[in-house]
Amino acid sequence: MPSTRVFLLLFLAVSSSAVMLAGWWFLTRTDSERPSKGHIESDPPDSALGTLDERGSPPSSPQRDFEDRMRQGQPSSVRLAAIRSMRDQSWAKSDNVTLCHALARDPEAEVRAAALETALLLAKRESREAMGTVLLLGLTSPHKDTVHESIYQCRLDPNPATTNILLELARNGSPSRSQAIAALAYSDDEKAQRRVLEVAKDANALKTERIRAIALLSVLKLPEAAEYLAQLVGGADAELREVAVKAMDATGRR
Repeated sequence: MPSTRVFLLLFLAVSSSAVMLAGWWFLTRTDSERPSKGHIESDPPDSALGTLDERGSPPSSPQRDFEDRMRQGQPSSVRLAAIRSMRDQSWAKSDNVTLCHALARDPEAEVRAAALETALLLAKRESREAMGTVLLLGLTSPHKDTVHESIYQCRLDPNPATTNILLELARNGSPSRSQAIAALAYSDDEKAQRRVLEVAKDANALKTERIRAIALLSVLKLPEAAEYLAQLVGGADAELREVAVKAMDATGRR
């Protein structure tokens, strides 16, 4: 159809003009309008991304050094030095996982002792609750020497958090019975003190244990403790009488 043929001719004419105009602009544009040769979008500088440490590798720090020195396989001398140097570090806390593990589980007795001492020192700066947590870790250690040292620390600085475990350790047949009974005597918990009085009165207990318990009655705050000492002073057993007299002299009640 003629009208269609005319339309196509007009379309081709307009398209050719547009191409020629585009080519002319491309050839005549200014330098500022042209991309630089070999232009490639570059990555942002490191300063925009942050430091390497911020992108995944934590920076070296005293805490990280401590963890590295405490790794399994390090000589005990290295672990000891790490624990002792930790005491004055601002980041150090008594509940540090590595320190707590060393306190209760390290294979070397010297390392365990240093870890317990350090954890107690840190805990004293923190709170009474922190002290109780450290002592409980020591009391439940599978190592007898650590348990005994923790019991001794309970005697020096009684903590209510340790009463139940000390009562358990004071049971018949426990290898830590004598030490636990002594620690209970210094507790402010009435339940703990009554356990000591029970042992002192137990005629079936080993006499050596009973004598130690009677001597400990001098530190109890229970009125019944003083009354029982008075009974022993007038009793027939010379050995128990002698211990009771000394206990009463220590209290100033005789």
